[in-house]
Amino acid sequence: MDKKALREVYEVIDHMSVEDTKKISKGFLERLYQNIDWSYDFTYDEAKSLEEQDISEDAKVVLAIIYMRYFASQEEKLELIKEIKKN
Repeated sequence: MDKKALREVYEVIDHMSVEDTKKISKGFLERLYQNIDWSYDFTYDEAKSLEEQDISEDAKVVLAIIYMRYFASQEEKLELIKEIKKN
């Protein structure tokens, strides 16, 4: 996994609410933190929505995995899996 993408993911998570951040496993967050390229300067633009952020495709994949694992309902998970299989 691209360590720069993990930096982008970290910044997105850092701008989430505390309640939402608590839903993500501490082990996952620790592994993320340990593997980030801290020399890469990425800034989350609070004036833009998540969709408007200039993040890499790798970061989008990781964010999608986080969403599926920690936030999506069972119905949403089934729909996402269906969509993935289609593509």
